Amino acid sequence: MGDADTTWVTLAEAMAVDGLEAWSEALSLMRLAATLADEGIAYAFDPYPPGEGFAYPPMPVPFRLLVRQEDLERARAIASDLLGEEGS
Repeated sequence: MGDADTTWVTLAEAMAVDGLEAWSEALSLMRLAATLADEGIAYAFDPYPPGEGFAYPPMPVPFRLLVRQEDLERARAIASDLLGEEGS
């Protein structure tokens, strides 16, 4: 995830069924990640981006969207704005 001195923190989480892509929370994480990238904020997923893994039988997987500690405040503001748009 980059520099060893960088601290990564959780910005958002979603629970989804591994291997299936039609879940709103996971898709919201993907949209947020794309918006962060557009704003120049580095991000990472833990354990991996939604939709990339597959388990049989499908199992619930918690996905976490991580940002660097120094970007957390700005990323929270972006997430808040984005969630406000989704709720409108």
